Amino acid sequence: MAYINAQQVKQIRESLKKEFPEIKFSVRGENRSSVYVGILKSPYDFSDIPHYRPDYYTNVNHFHVPDCKHRKILEKILKIIRTGSDRIWFDKSDSMTDYFYTAFYIHLYVGDYAKGYEVIDFPKPKKKKKTTKRVIKNNQVKKITEDFISSI
Repeated sequence: MAYINAQQVKQIRESLKKEFPEIKFSVRGENRSSVYVGILKSPYDFSDIPHYRPDYYTNVNHFHVPDCKHRKILEKILKIIRTGSDRIWFDKSDSMTDYFYTAFYIHLYVGDYAKGYEVIDFPKPKKKKKTTKRVIKNNQVKKITEDFISSI
């Protein structure tokens, strides 16, 4: 029987945030059997996914990821969903005999029901503060050395 608890959904959410800080996700569990992961905002353009609508959500088949320019990102997201919690995903189902046995059901989509999907700019890297180097001249070194020796 498919089962995933709230703690495991939280672990998946944290793993996705850690791996993709530039993407805004919606991660939620439903009926303790499914995990729903939505990509709401990101710098990646998923408009080449089949049946894509920018004002609505678009389902992504997790058994066969569509061939699009950001396929590797979708595959990496799915890998994190499958392995990013204590409950590792498996699927031992056999549809020919009407036998369904999986760890939990995965629903991946791009966009939101009401808001759609938003492409944002890549976050700018934080600038490091400039450190000023203090240059000591030879005559200053002599004075510092003399002061040190005389203080001993």
